[in-house]
Amino acid sequence: MSRLFGVLSGVGVVLLVLAFPSSSPAQTPPAAAAVGYAGAEVCKACHANQLESFSATTMGKLFLKHPRNAKEALGCETCHGPGEAHVKAEEGADFELQEKLQKAAVITLEESQQAVSRALSDQQPCMNCHDGENSPDFNFQTYWPKIEHREE
Repeated sequence: MSRLFGVLSGVGVVLLVLAFPSSSPAQTPPAAAAVGYAGAEVCKACHANQLESFSATTMGKLFLKHPRNAKEALGCETCHGPGEAHVKAEEGADFELQEKLQKAAVITLEESQQAVSRALSDQQPCMNCHDGENSPDFNFQTYWPKIEHREE
């Protein structure tokens, strides 16, 4: 009898869980789960000042704390691209590769201005999201100072 009661209790708990799913919102998987990406916490190990500066911006708060989609959940790597190869290169002794990957991750004001003015979305991460459909009033000169977080 007690065994039957145990089985019925277990079934009851399962039915309750299925009937009343958790009301908490679905969590976006961490960026490190995406192939080739390291995640903002890994970036922070070497780029703490930049991450702190970016975290204080509206975009930083959104990407790092409240991403609306998987792309935003990539944090730093949403704009700078996958960082896993960069991290591995920095841990190694291939200085030429380190320099190449460091330059690839840098988004300068001048390059950004040129790419935005020519609407070269393949050359400028800003234009991947701030296009005419998603951000029709996007003005590079207005937005850049709000997110700039360069190395000193």
